[in-house]
Amino acid sequence: MRRMKRLLILSAASIGAIAVALPATAAFGRAVHGQVSAVSPTSISVSGPGGATTTCTVGRRSPSVSGVAVGDTVRMLCVGGEHGQAFLVKLQKEAGGSGAAPAKDSAPVKFGGVITSLDGSSITLHDGGRDLTCTLGDGSPSTAGLKVGQHVKAMCANGALVAIAPLGPGDVGRFFVGQVVTLTDGVITLQTEHGQVTCSINASSPSTAAVKVGDKVGMGCVASSMTLVLLRPAPTGDGQPSGGDHNAPPPPPGGADSPTPL
Repeated sequence: MRRMKRLLILSAASIGAIAVALPATAAFGRAVHGQVSAVSPTSISVSGPGGATTTCTVGRRSPSVSGVAVGDTVRMLCVGGEHGQAFLVKLQKEAGGSGAAPAKDSAPVKFGGVITSLDGSSITLHDGGRDLTCTLGDGSPSTAGLKVGQHVKAMCANGALVAIAPLGPGDVGRFFVGQVVTLTDGVITLQTEHGQVTCSINASSPSTAAVKVGDKVGMGCVASSMTLVLLRPAPTGDGQPSGGDHNAPPPPPGGADSPTPL
């Protein structure tokens, strides 16, 4: 019995040592399997299923990318920090695939992010270190009323848009209602009935130009990174107590910048 306890203690200590081995700022880890679509001394982009592209920064502690080229099939692991930037921590090149263009899977790809480009022929979404471009064909839904900078959820099949809708409170990790007590270029803080809640603001966050300290609003934030992705006047008549915070369906596994499910 004593030996068994000793083994359990040693096992727990080993797990603890592994857990703290990651950087303290690491907010998420993302594993990607696909083909290299771009590579430079400072970054690498890999196109995965459906054409969704993940871009990771090559830092001082990252493995070398000198042995890979566009078209190579690779497996890479990236770890994100507190500012949403993903850093390359592992890179493995697979045999074959060099020089081939990234393939588009026939299976539908669901993706959530901010619109970075929109015209009559295609739409591009950005989510953390990932980008997805879908063509607009005869069978694609209308994009009228959508605009660059808006957060949406979309689904593409064979590279073409087949579904799209604006993000709502149920699509983000957490939704909070309260009074704005702090507002800067980088953060917004609400006073809710359960205490203060702060979400960070980045380039993909909705504009806060129409909001001021003292306003009562509802805000949605990605649960794992607490990044602002939704901002609107405080909801009324929905049966939820004013000033509260409400759990929404959690984002899918993979971290703050993973695709939002439809």
